[in-house]
Amino acid sequence: MSRYFDMDKNSISLKALVFQAENIITLHDVPNIWHIPLLLRDKKAHEAILKVLNLLGKAGKPALDEWISRAEKCDKLHEPVHIDMVGKYTGLSDSYLSVIK
Repeated sequence: MSRYFDMDKNSISLKALVFQAENIITLHDVPNIWHIPLLLRDKKAHEAILKVLNLLGKAGKPALDEWISRAEKCDKLHEPVHIDMVGKYTGLSDSYLSVIK
């Protein structure tokens, strides 16, 4: 990590009342939502949570084999899906913009 990132983490920890800057985890874009827990595992987020809860030595290793399989299957899906949407404010051009994207 760069020193600029470390400075940002310290700034965020002060403003967000996160008392340990090492508990701030950055995430980047992933191919699909199933990869987020895997990314959190790689960044050891579970260890930070267990440490705060004083359970670090008591929990086992995360069992994510099925999760990894699901993430890999979703990576191979490329057929488009068409979704119809019904809404109250369809006359407004940006009402459902976040849903459409």
